[in-house]
Amino acid sequence: MRATTAILLVLASSLTPGASGLSVGTAQPQQRTRKVWDVRFRRDGVEHELRVPEEVPVLAAAEWAGLMPSSDCRRGNCLSCVAAVIEGAPFSLKVSDHTSLCQEVRDANLVPLCSAYVTGPGVTLELDEAGRAWDLQHREQFQPSTPAPPTPEPSEELSPWSVFSEVPSSSSSSSSSGKKGD
Repeated sequence: MRATTAILLVLASSLTPGASGLSVGTAQPQQRTRKVWDVRFRRDGVEHELRVPEEVPVLAAAEWAGLMPSSDCRRGNCLSCVAAVIEGAPFSLKVSDHTSLCQEVRDANLVPLCSAYVTGPGVTLELDEAGRAWDLQHREQFQPSTPAPPTPEPSEELSPWSVFSEVPSSSSSSSSSGKKGD
């Protein structure tokens, strides 16, 4: 499995932006040195380590290695590929500022893998954190800041079993008889 992973990542790292295909084994010297970083991925208590090239999105590297993190990014379901950054310096992971993440999600160290690139050492990611991201992005952000008012105690006049019970009134039973005055 590791050999396959390494081959896939080497092939992926040899892609040149704007090129029409792979450039494996060319005689020309490369113009810039491509850096590859070790990244640890955690899921359900199991840890995997991959070598990820700087120019490859973390989601693509994890998929190529067979980890298959949750992601519906290509189907328009944003936040589905979010992972939690467990370890790593702030400069070790580059994430676009133009993602749909709100500030609360960013502050919780959650990143979308589809637009994250490794740029330094020591990155550890916990996969499949979409549920937490959705809670922060949508539920917790829009919950009222004040608690709901307490539910009143049922009284003897109002049935605790029916929301639509009426309270009998002594004045309504002796009201009009339906006849107009003499």
